[in-house]
Amino acid sequence: RVPDLIMMNNSGEVGVVPKLRIRGTSTLIGNREPLWVLDGIVMQDPVDIPASDLNDPDYINRIGNAIAGINPQDIERIDVLKDAAATALYGTRAANGVIVVTTKKGRVGRPIVTYNMSTTLRQRPSYNDRAVNVMNSRERIQFSRELVEQHYPFPEDINRVGYEGLLLRLYNQELTDAQFEKEVEHLSALNTDWFDLLTQNSVSHTHTVSINGGSSDATYYASIGYTRDNDVIWDNKNDRYTAILKMDANLTSWMRASLNLNGNVSSRKYYQQDLNPMEYAYKTTRALPAFDENGEYFYYLQRGRGNFGTEYYSYNILNELENSSYDQRGAGLSVTANLQFNIASCFLSNLEHRPRRLVGRKNLLRRQTARYGIRCITGTQNRGRTRYYGESDLYRRHQPAALWRGTLL
Repeated sequence: RVPDLIMMNNSGEVGVVPKLRIRGTSTLIGNREPLWVLDGIVMQDPVDIPASDLNDPDYINRIGNAIAGINPQDIERIDVLKDAAATALYGTRAANGVIVVTTKKGRVGRPIVTYNMSTTLRQRPSYNDRAVNVMNSRERIQFSRELVEQHYPFPEDINRVGYEGLLLRLYNQELTDAQFEKEVEHLSALNTDWFDLLTQNSVSHTHTVSINGGSSDATYYASIGYTRDNDVIWDNKNDRYTAILKMDANLTSWMRASLNLNGNVSSRKYYQQDLNPMEYAYKTTRALPAFDENGEYFYYLQRGRGNFGTEYYSYNILNELENSSYDQRGAGLSVTANLQFNIASCFLSNLEHRPRRLVGRKNLLRRQTARYGIRCITGTQNRGRTRYYGESDLYRRHQPAALWRGTLL
């Protein structure tokens, strides 16, 4: 648990990134998103967009945050920084808090191959669910009858469907009384199952294969992953491929090198925001057919705003979903190389390999080191030995040869 950490899910779609807030919702820099740090590297957002749009759920939820391409199975630990230490390390960028993500790395030992699979089953809503309390077709028709009997003033922008649509056709003498009653009885027994037409029971799965191992000189960790998220809404899906390679090597006792490669490819397909099939299934009357008697899409007149004011156009949500959608594709690759030096270890290591044969007092070298600091001496011996004479000639070779000195102090 992290105190004051707020995580909000703004959508039930698959692959949608939750909104994280570490230090509240107010901001001085126009962006309320925390700073992400991956293995010591500050990560940037995948798309450079203004802060005003970045705070819009339609952008950040679907595009993803700075680490959206990381496989969760490759994460070893997550640290959250939100106090003065974060500001001291990352400056004003840490005003909204810092989330430090550390990925797994190789360990010393024989190679170990790991396979991880997870499966998620999502059940679609149903009119039989307790949380779904809507009227069936007959109840909806009876409710409309009662409104008409009480002379309820229907709004002008009402869609001309169901009982209200038939009544308007009756007033316009497009239907006789017998035809009107016949159509009303047909709609009363219709009970269109919009949840069945617009949603499905979905199965999502994630696969990850990793290998790690190494010796005292070098370690490695590599993994590849695949994720397929299927939404309960028809044809909403998210595919993602990830790969990571981490290598660490001890080149010498005082030099260490590391190489990190991280790549991902993703693709998403989802409906247009104006459609919202789940809301349509909840709010649309069941006394409205989805198909006509020939099995074709049933279109009704829906009110909308056009270039010249209010207009009516033929509408069927199944046709809209079939012919309109958003396709989003993304890819990312990051390469990080580090070379670390330990200068103190360098000098101490070379000092340990100094010549053993000295003339004079045994503590001569120790005294000289205390006076002038630790020095690093290298060179080739002449005829298999090197001689030193006196305190002043401690670092001078008897036989002239190339000699370099390094001093810490």
